[in-house]
Amino acid sequence: MNLQDYADHLELLGVQALNKRNTTVSFKQCAEYLERVIIDISKSPLIPNTIAYDWQRFVGSLPSPLPTDISLIRILEQARQKLSVLATDIEKQPNVLICTALHAEFQALTRKWYGYPDWQPIESKEPPILRRRGIYSGLRLLGTTPDTMGLVHTAIHVTQILTTWRPQLAIMIGICGGLPDEVSIGDIIVAEVTFHYQFGAFKDGKIEYQLRIESIEEQLKLKLQSIINDEKAVAIQKKLENLGIKVPENPTKMRLGIMGCADLVVKDLSKLKEAKGVDRKVHSIDMESYAFMRACKANGVPGLVVKVVQDLIEKKTDEFREYAIAAAGEACLFLLRELVS
Repeated sequence: MNLQDYADHLELLGVQALNKRNTTVSFKQCAEYLERVIIDISKSPLIPNTIAYDWQRFVGSLPSPLPTDISLIRILEQARQKLSVLATDIEKQPNVLICTALHAEFQALTRKWYGYPDWQPIESKEPPILRRRGIYSGLRLLGTTPDTMGLVHTAIHVTQILTTWRPQLAIMIGICGGLPDEVSIGDIIVAEVTFHYQFGAFKDGKIEYQLRIESIEEQLKLKLQSIINDEKAVAIQKKLENLGIKVPENPTKMRLGIMGCADLVVKDLSKLKEAKGVDRKVHSIDMESYAFMRACKANGVPGLVVKVVQDLIEKKTDEFREYAIAAAGEACLFLLRELVS
């Protein structure tokens, strides 16, 4: 039952209790129902913290125990009005969180290009954290970035955002590194699995790796398999080239893939091969994907990582950085359109 349903039922109970011809509903039953509503809403993991705090303030103003006489009618009406307001507020909450590690990556979604979201700032007491609201394809977006790379910063930041706003889907976009002969610069990687490969133990002169793995939800994966295609990836590449952005020579591909994650910038091919040795299918690596997906799972929000290969390990270059950032934004908007269609 949603908040408006609770509000409507409270109104109905109040009318029935006042109707002398109806003897089946008493003031005591009304009080018991309101107490159940208070408990249900307070314990619901689906209510955003911003809404839950407002509800708790209201509950704190109520007498305890609740009256079981006609004075309860006024309290029922107050509760009904409050729930109606909160139900409206929930309808304005973001459906989708879009997160990046760096401010520069978030810029991919703030360009004044045709069809892009119109973002509005959200005031924050934490200056390093950028937050924006936007509307796209009928979805209410929340865009945010801590402007800091790494697993710890990502996990903390995403957890704070998810517990406060409770979106229905969370997406991380940005850039990643790739393994030569496996991917090309500019390829769009939609991570079906992310894993952190720095866990383990040093024994007998060797590191015994213990993988930490997170995967996208199966229903989301099935939907993505029907959406992702190289034709769309090439279309993104041509669009960005027409907009004056330098693009890679090879045609861009879009694929579901496995992404290795480490809390350091990898510039040594042997380090990526180390990850590949742990999971032979891995072909890209970043510094945030595992933490992002882990935070999503812990908060019960479906998560998705979309990153574009900026460079290849041991061939580090910023030549196509602008393209990779822009392509990640384009791919994100493409997937949003398709997922809600």
